[in-house]
Amino acid sequence: MSDKTDYSFISTSEALQQFAADNADIDWIAFDTEFIGERRYTPLLCLIQVKTAHGNYILDSLNIKDLQPFLDFIIDEKVLKITHAGENDYQLLNAIYGIIPSNIFDTQVAAGFLGYGYPASFQKLLQKEIRVRISKSQMVTDWAARPLSKQKISYALNDVLYLPQLWDSLLKKLQKQNRVDWVIQECMKWTTPEYYVSSPDKGAYNNKVIHQLDIQGKAFLLRIYRWRESEAKSRNLPREAIIPSKLISTIVKIMGSGKRTMKDDRRIPPKFFNRYWDILNELYQGRITEEEREALEKIPDRPSDDDHQNTLMDLLSLILKYRCQEQDISPILLLNRTDFNQMKREEDYFPSYMHAEWRREILGNELLDWFKRRERLTITMKDGQCILEMS
Repeated sequence: MSDKTDYSFISTSEALQQFAADNADIDWIAFDTEFIGERRYTPLLCLIQVKTAHGNYILDSLNIKDLQPFLDFIIDEKVLKITHAGENDYQLLNAIYGIIPSNIFDTQVAAGFLGYGYPASFQKLLQKEIRVRISKSQMVTDWAARPLSKQKISYALNDVLYLPQLWDSLLKKLQKQNRVDWVIQECMKWTTPEYYVSSPDKGAYNNKVIHQLDIQGKAFLLRIYRWRESEAKSRNLPREAIIPSKLISTIVKIMGSGKRTMKDDRRIPPKFFNRYWDILNELYQGRITEEEREALEKIPDRPSDDDHQNTLMDLLSLILKYRCQEQDISPILLLNRTDFNQMKREEDYFPSYMHAEWRREILGNELLDWFKRRERLTITMKDGQCILEMS
């Protein structure tokens, strides 16, 4: 950003109301946020950078009591939201204000459909697409400090000043390849309420120790994660500040041996034991409720040790990558590593987003069906050919 770049610094509700009035006729808005996530359950929103057809703006979200005039643009279906790696921004706005965005175009997602790796950095895209270089020297800084220095404001504005130009450059390339709808489909996942709902029991389900426990131990594991989540939220602290994840399996395994065993276990810090023993014991001793039994019935199957199925999944992954290379599309955008590993572990797991039409266009019905019904696939070698077929 040049020192001569014009911008409006908005730090009062009245100024934000004027911002909304001045931009009442816009059909797009580019924005980014700066926040502090360390030592917090919900990150602290410190700054919102905005660019519209009418100007550049810095919204001081620490001092503006009511951000609704800005949030109205985010939920307005008539206004296109332009972001880069906007997922974190939308998740933060949802966590704090409960809003669901609409009409989204994300340049990082778009780049994944144009031969860039996913996730591509903002710096890289600006250099490649519009020949602009920006500094990221302020990535880790105290955004809550006031007053804001000129360097911080310059850094923050750089994240939005060139977004419309980048959007225009990527859009033209997408239009030439008939892939605009693909980007829109992929960004639409951020516009659904379901995307922002996370199971409170996910941590327990993903803990490998759960398959080694009896029903009482499983219920205890479930309760620890639920209690940790509730405590972290109420105290606005990271989950790890309540109970470090590395301790949970140890606690669950030795809890049945009693207070003395846990106290003497050198893996359990004395300070932690003194603070939480009574709470943990109460969680352990409680009777299993019907609601907990229903939750325990949803525990995923034990990870498969079937080498044949694991080999098949690896082969399908290579076919997927090959197909993506043919289309010049990032394979991570099509199927992320977390879901691929879960598909490896659980025969019945198939992420709902795999049904998106753009994925069907790339992979084809047959390959999608192979992924979905992979337990029925077989490999045969015949006449110099490797044949995959559905049994």
